[in-house]
Amino acid sequence: ICFVEDDIVVEEEGMMSIPRPLHFVATFKRRESLGLLLSEGDEGMEEDADEESKLLWEEATANARPGEVFVKGIVEGGQAEALGIFEIGDRVQGVGEFPLMGGGFAQVVAMLETQPASAKNVKLHFDRRPADASQLLLNKVAPHVVRVSDQGTWSVKGRRKYQEDRFVLHEIQNENENILVAGVFDGHGGIWASQSASQLVPSLLSELHTSTANRNLQE
Repeated sequence: ICFVEDDIVVEEEGMMSIPRPLHFVATFKRRESLGLLLSEGDEGMEEDADEESKLLWEEATANARPGEVFVKGIVEGGQAEALGIFEIGDRVQGVGEFPLMGGGFAQVVAMLETQPASAKNVKLHFDRRPADASQLLLNKVAPHVVRVSDQGTWSVKGRRKYQEDRFVLHEIQNENENILVAGVFDGHGGIWASQSASQLVPSLLSELHTSTANRNLQE
């Protein structure tokens, strides 16, 4: 028995966090506003912003490099809000097939304006900080421990008409640790297998991790 409340799945014997993407690609209608407030990291949050938004912005931009662009706000009723995946502090990584490369807000605007005139949609690449980077540990056989200092992805379709491959870069959280889930799925002549795997694997791993934790508690 489970129910969903405030984006947390609560089970009868424990709690399972929904996998949180650390890198994602969002598709927007080109002729409509994105519904995002974008800003370079050296600009402060508005004085009338709520405390949670200010904290998220400060954490995301604390080590921002010159020319990096972040989500500063989400417009109510806009495309971004309808997608339901954005957080304050998400970082713009690229537009279409091209990376931003630290060009700043002006370059984001220029890249959006130079998309093919025939294109109905435009894709933007984003990444975000883990909820607690200090807890992202991959435990191996003792005493071997790997600490994840950073993570990222990029996708280019090459000469194909469309991208067949898929990737995941998610974190799964519980009370004691964060687990990084990273994978690349080869398309092999189509998107069906790779897309299904990329959609199912994070949730399946989250369920497996939760059930294992519940068994340990019972023992």
